[in-house]
Amino acid sequence: MLYYDKWCLRKYKFIPKFPDPPDTGDRDHYYFYGFAITLRKLEKIHRKYKSTPKPPFIAGVGLNILKEDLVGYCNLCLVNGEVDEQAKPKQIVEINGRRMLRILAVACTRNDELLYRRPSLKQMRLLRKHLGCKPRWFKDVVTKNILMDACRIVGTSQ
Repeated sequence: MLYYDKWCLRKYKFIPKFPDPPDTGDRDHYYFYGFAITLRKLEKIHRKYKSTPKPPFIAGVGLNILKEDLVGYCNLCLVNGEVDEQAKPKQIVEINGRRMLRILAVACTRNDELLYRRPSLKQMRLLRKHLGCKPRWFKDVVTKNILMDACRIVGTSQ
C-alpha cells in the first residue's frame, strides 16, 4: 500500500483529492467518505457479473466482486452512518430501533493513514459508475468514546 501524507498528496495527479471533512464542531464522532448504498445494490452487482447460484450472504459476495473484480481496490469497508438530509428513503435501514445508512467507505477521519489512503482516479470513476451515486462525507453512528471502549475490550486500542 502506498501512503501519501497530506502535504505530498496534491503533487500526485492520479490520486483524487477529497473535499475536507465537515467542520461541524462535533468532536465526538468520526466521519467516513464514501457512497450510501443498499444491500440490494450489492445483490444486483452479484447477479449482473456472476452466474453462480445465489449464496445466503449475497451482498457480501457482491461487495467482494465490486472490490476485487470490477474496481481493483480492496480497502473498501461497509460501515454504518447517521441519517442526514441528503439520504434517500430507500437507503435508510433500521437496526435495533436506530435509523442509519449503509456506507461503502473509502476514507475515515480516525487517523491519517485511513484519511489519506484512497483509490486512484480511475478506481473512483469505476466506483461511481457501478454504484450510480457521488461520494460524500457521513457521520459515524458510534461515538469515539464507545468505539475506544470497544477497542480496549478487544485489545486493539490505538
